[in-house]
Amino acid sequence: MKKILILSLFLIIPFSIIPYADALLIGDNSTGGECNTVGMWNVTSRTCTLSSDINEEIVMGANLITLDGNGHNVTAPTPGMGDGVSIKIMFGITIENLTIIDFKNGIFLDNALDNSLINNTIIDSTLRGIFLDTSERNLIYGNFINGSTDSGIFVMFSDETLIENNSVINNEHGIYSDASDRTITKNNNSTSNNDFGIYLNNSPNSLIMNNTAKNNDEGINIFGSSNHTITGNLITENRLGGLINFVITPFIVTNNTYSNNIEQGLRITDSSPLQVYNNNFIGNPIQATSQFTSVIFSPSEETGGNYWGDYSPLCANVNNDNYCDLPYPFDGGDVNINDDFVWVLPDGWLTKFTGDADIVVNATSASGAIVNYSVSATLKGDPIPVTCDPVSGSLFPEGNSTVTCTAQNGIVTSFTITVNPFFIPDCLSPQNGNWVITEDCMLVNNSLIQGNVTVQGDTLLVITTDTTLSLPIGNKITIEQGAGVLIKSGGTFRIISGVNSASISIPQGTSVPGCEVFDECYIPYEVTVEVGSEVTWTNDDTAAHTVTAGSAGGGPTGEFDSSLFSAGTTFSHTFDTAGEIPYFCAVHPWMEGIVTVI
Repeated sequence: MKKILILSLFLIIPFSIIPYADALLIGDNSTGGECNTVGMWNVTSRTCTLSSDINEEIVMGANLITLDGNGHNVTAPTPGMGDGVSIKIMFGITIENLTIIDFKNGIFLDNALDNSLINNTIIDSTLRGIFLDTSERNLIYGNFINGSTDSGIFVMFSDETLIENNSVINNEHGIYSDASDRTITKNNNSTSNNDFGIYLNNSPNSLIMNNTAKNNDEGINIFGSSNHTITGNLITENRLGGLINFVITPFIVTNNTYSNNIEQGLRITDSSPLQVYNNNFIGNPIQATSQFTSVIFSPSEETGGNYWGDYSPLCANVNNDNYCDLPYPFDGGDVNINDDFVWVLPDGWLTKFTGDADIVVNATSASGAIVNYSVSATLKGDPIPVTCDPVSGSLFPEGNSTVTCTAQNGIVTSFTITVNPFFIPDCLSPQNGNWVITEDCMLVNNSLIQGNVTVQGDTLLVITTDTTLSLPIGNKITIEQGAGVLIKSGGTFRIISGVNSASISIPQGTSVPGCEVFDECYIPYEVTVEVGSEVTWTNDDTAAHTVTAGSAGGGPTGEFDSSLFSAGTTFSHTFDTAGEIPYFCAVHPWMEGIVTVI
């Protein structure tokens, strides 16, 4: 009923200018309301640009207009009273580059949709720096908020709010979401607030990602509701790092660092089973406690558990698998930490190896085969050195040999090199043109033949395990009488299409749930391209979106992230690794798609 009322009002007064006493009115007529008294009105862009400081409240009186503060100040005529800028029952308004001083609320939105508050400075509000009440799909980006008596940013009954890249410092509360669905709090700095840095109260389906919560009373506090993801945050030097209370699954806490908090890193109370894994707990007097034993601290051996600064540096790791040989020992009583796969190093889960897949080759002599390989590693996306034993280029005997590779930070991976018995030579496929096979041979390297393939009579071509022979569409393979092609288990013969690019549309209306019913939030929902191909997304919607590798349930994977891009713009990414890569919109998490790379 609330949304129907709002839309009805929009239809009645879509571009009206309503008189306000004792306030500067910005409208959409030839003078921009009263814009011409304090700045310049651009009729084409519908933008009011201030040319001087002012000492009165500002009321936005029309839809789809912009107020550019141009670095000027708006100061309360009576300290602690009024709203610096108010947007009521309006949509599509932008407030940017404005300094707002000493009002009750710096910026106040009431029943307002699809507005943007960008790069503003809000100082010494006696209530809230930015206050959203019953307002949906709004963007709060790049603002600096200091000295609010209540909250730096307060979002109440306001769904789908994106709060990103803000600095919220020295307020009573930092960032507060109350009874608001699908709030995204991302890349913010919430520091030195008297109470909490970030607080979600009964605000389901929310994402808290890559924020810094530092030197607050409580870093990140979650109360009630479900389907939250807390990931990539630094929670440090608070009294209590994090508090999770009265939540239900699904709820994921992953890839955060809780460090040097005064009393405790993380406290979980009165909550049904949630997952807490791949986090660093460092330098907290009490690292973490859980009221119940049902909290999952290590979902599987593949994901691993957490790094515990009071145990990991001292534990044994005889089998060299990056985990302590014994579970986290400080369990029982009020602690209840059941972590069976404790990481031996911080951020161990962020070390990614490439080139460590098992290798199968044929012996080139009775001694085995010289095998070259290339293993690399990254930590948080940055390359780090790797040493392997035996080294690439070593002679490997027939059978299985284990190669162990250690990254500079101490994380280890291993893979197997299998050398098949020596019996026939390797195939030497041409780089270009046709390939005529005149004697038995084994294909041991992936090969793309640009011409036709002919296997002459009484000749055998063997495609070995983990090896692919590819022909473009239109080329032929001819197997003469008496000849044959043997494809071993795991070998592949394929015809390729030559697909090296794809285009995906974000259609209109995807910012509202419903497109996911028929997989039409990204069109097409799934594309298949080859390694090295570029995929381009075009935002054909009127709202801004993201294209973020991962899923709403599992969170971002870090493979790519467009960040927010607006209507009519594009985002492109080149895929260099085969596999199935799901992606979603971080602002509208029901939007999902898949790119399959072959």
